[in-house]
Amino acid sequence: MKKLIITAILTAGLLCGCVRSQVPESAPEEISVSVDSAAQLTESDVVSRGAELRKNYEGTVIQIIGEFSDIQVDSADDALRCAAQVADLMSMEEAFPQLRLARSDTPAGGFSYLFQQYSGDAEVVGAQLVISGSEATGRVDNIYSSLKGKVDADPEIVFTAEQAKSLASEKYGDPKDPKLVVYSGRLAWDVELTSSKSEVYELYIDAKDPNGRVLDTEEVIED
Repeated sequence: MKKLIITAILTAGLLCGCVRSQVPESAPEEISVSVDSAAQLTESDVVSRGAELRKNYEGTVIQIIGEFSDIQVDSADDALRCAAQVADLMSMEEAFPQLRLARSDTPAGGFSYLFQQYSGDAEVVGAQLVISGSEATGRVDNIYSSLKGKVDADPEIVFTAEQAKSLASEKYGDPKDPKLVVYSGRLAWDVELTSSKSEVYELYIDAKDPNGRVLDTEEVIED
């Protein structure tokens, strides 16, 4: 499986303009914004504002395009408060407490925030919330979610980081230090490595398996 890594992620309109990116130097902190069940916007509320809803094959709303909230965004917390208004509509309420700010960008004439879902200190692979909007209006006009619902992975590690790095080095190539993640519901080590052909891969190694079972390998194509 190939994995395309791009600076602007997903479809939230982050690809245009000059971007100044800020990534937290240390592990992201847990958010302080909560979901107010009494302040939820419905599908009709959002559509009546002229916004467009996009759903997945299960019928879950995964993206809202267009302004749907009057909240003025000056910070990541403001952006999350806006997202919290559609947490029920986008089935994000269970994952919301597990979000952490991963990066903030300032494309020309706009703003964008990327939030990553975590289970404890383990990043949930593929579970992200992207919020972007216009600097002119100060409002969110695009929100995309690939969150996984509440994820509670067993934190006990059987196969260590040192073992994962050694396994990757012996069988696959030159690895970087492993990062603890949740992959397909399992606690795993995410090991980025370079093969003998200078190809870059991400290797997911089961942290619960005493033999270090390889869960998946993805080629990283940097753009």
